[in-house]
Amino acid sequence: MQDSVRITHVYRNLPLQFDDKIRAINALPLDMCKFDIILGFLATIHDTTSDVPSIHDQPIVSEFPDVFLDELPGIPPVREVEFNIELIPGSEPISKAPYRMAVLTTMN
Repeated sequence: MQDSVRITHVYRNLPLQFDDKIRAINALPLDMCKFDIILGFLATIHDTTSDVPSIHDQPIVSEFPDVFLDELPGIPPVREVEFNIELIPGSEPISKAPYRMAVLTTMN
């Protein structure tokens, strides 16, 4: 074979049987000497038939059923929250280096 091959045809949805399952593949014909077929798509197949785990399969969910409801009761109400930090009159932010400085640096 050469370094590159020109593909002029694509066979779409070609039925291919493995064991008892028939899958549709897109095939690209190549001039080959010793091979009947090369399957390069098998490395990218993921099993999507497995069951998706449910939230109820988690042990913590079954321990606290009142927290993990099956359906939400609705949007939470709008709440007014007042929050403030009271400061002492005349106080200033702390001015301290978060690391130790050399003595010569602190004198400047």
